[in-house]
Amino acid sequence: MRAPIVGFAISNFCFAAFIVLGPKIFLDHFNGAGEWGIVSACGAIGGIVGGLASVRFRPRHPLSAGFFACMLIAVPIASLAGPLPVAAVAAAWMLGLGAVALCNTWWETTLQRNIPESVYARVRSYDILVSFIFMPLGFVVFPLLARGLGYEWTLLAAALVTAVTNLVVGFLPGVHAVTEQPATALAKPRAA
Repeated sequence: MRAPIVGFAISNFCFAAFIVLGPKIFLDHFNGAGEWGIVSACGAIGGIVGGLASVRFRPRHPLSAGFFACMLIAVPIASLAGPLPVAAVAAAWMLGLGAVALCNTWWETTLQRNIPESVYARVRSYDILVSFIFMPLGFVVFPLLARGLGYEWTLLAAALVTAVTNLVVGFLPGVHAVTEQPATALAKPRAA
């Protein structure tokens, strides 16, 4: 539990770089709010598709698969570093939010199946606390870093940290040891 929560904290912190620096980049390099709105809408579509895909796919190692999918969060962050054309940024954001939805579903399902009911609320509260503290912290830190280091280096560093963090957490033995039961094992027989 600790390693994934730390992984989420780092990812959420770095994920904030896209959200907080993106509007400024779109004002400076593109046509501003209208195109940023299109990118945001594409991200929402990606989230919906990722959520639907999570229902269809049941990886044997859901936590590892989720963290490997979350490596894709690095793609939209890096796409702003150049920045790439609007269509490429929109596609990257769609991919990134799709990966987030996929990972979050597998994470939540795994927690509900494997954490005892008596401590589930406590575990979940730590998870939410970390998620909601580190992203706003990123909202404060990344504009300051971008002013000092430049937007390109700040975004590339955030993308690299995100990808490496998710890769490392996905390969940790304790994370990889969590397995999904086959669908037939999860179904309970009904009484006649």
